[in-house]
Amino acid sequence: MVDFSSMLLRLPGRDQVSAAVDRMSIARDAVAPFVAGETVSAAVSAVGDAMAEGMSASVEYLPTPDGLGSVRFVHLQTIEALDDDGLAEGNDLIVDPVALGLGGRTPIGTVRADIAALCAAAADRGMTVTLAGVGHEALDDVLATRAALAGEFPDIGVTLAATLLRTESDCLDLAEAGARVRLVKREVTEPVAVAFTRPNEVDKAYVRCMRLLLAGAARTIVATHDARLTEIAAALAQRSEHSSADLTYQFRRGVAPDRAAQLAAGGSAVALLVPFGPDWAGYVSRRIPLRPAALGQAARAAVTGPSAQ
Repeated sequence: MVDFSSMLLRLPGRDQVSAAVDRMSIARDAVAPFVAGETVSAAVSAVGDAMAEGMSASVEYLPTPDGLGSVRFVHLQTIEALDDDGLAEGNDLIVDPVALGLGGRTPIGTVRADIAALCAAAADRGMTVTLAGVGHEALDDVLATRAALAGEFPDIGVTLAATLLRTESDCLDLAEAGARVRLVKREVTEPVAVAFTRPNEVDKAYVRCMRLLLAGAARTIVATHDARLTEIAAALAQRSEHSSADLTYQFRRGVAPDRAAQLAAGGSAVALLVPFGPDWAGYVSRRIPLRPAALGQAARAAVTGPSAQ
């Protein structure tokens, strides 16, 4: 398995890559399993597919930098479209506070009001909202936002990255508060001073964080495809005094689908992360390891067009 990012960054540009993916079935086949599409309707269809397989869905919008002004509207449109198709209840909306302006020129009060509006719209349709992961500089603001809104919206979730040195302490606090916590390995590249850097250190930190969350009152979303970590999560949940309903496994669309299906068939709560939006190329480059053959075929198709077949 290799990371798509280094190859994708050498491509001529998103428009050319997108056009190539549209033209070339071989490139489309390499990327399409991981991203629902660019439109809300594509996301709705993918959510329906996930539910048909006995899973819930966590919908994540992928805006481009020049489209950040429409993020709130797209989120609302997504909630309404899911509700119109009878697919809203029990599913989750991933909301990126940075895409709403956190850390930029938008006052934090405005960002918080936007998140509250999304929580209200989601709750009316039986959905939840989970705040996406952010870098360490913005994390205090995100945690404060969750705390400020939790009284009115107790199901609001927050994403924590095990790679940060502070995360064990945050897990302990959130477990005591009975929060809904989505635990990932890492979210962004962090300075050595605030984060673990070696993979084995991150894995050990992930286990420690799971132990704190599952031993406490947290409703835990184990967002990893690592089979060893999901097995440890199951063992920790069995030893916990809290209900196994407090544990959900989250898998990215197209990654480890057999493992996700196996867990769902065994009665575990499984959520499929359904990304959609115009920044599909950035998502794939950051998040998805592609097999070398598929990577090479997709890259050649994007660079040279049909003659590369």
